[in-house]
Amino acid sequence: DSFHATSFSIIFNKEFYSIRRSTRNSRIENLFQIFSIPNRYVEANCDIKRSELNYNDINNNIAVCRKKSLEYLYNALE
Repeated sequence: DSFHATSFSIIFNKEFYSIRRSTRNSRIENLFQIFSIPNRYVEANCDIKRSELNYNDINNNIAVCRKKSLEYLYNALE
């Protein structure tokens, strides 16, 4: 249920699941929306159907997000 553990798992192409707790964690929810991997955000007591993540698509999405972020920073500094 850690945002940072989830982020690093995505960055380093690890197979993972994040556990949804009773309180809402919008940062983790946003990560799963951005990378289109909602089946990795699970309830604590559910049965997990294991599957591999398609890190080609995820890494392409990271590259697009990184490019947009850098463009924003360059434009902000001009």
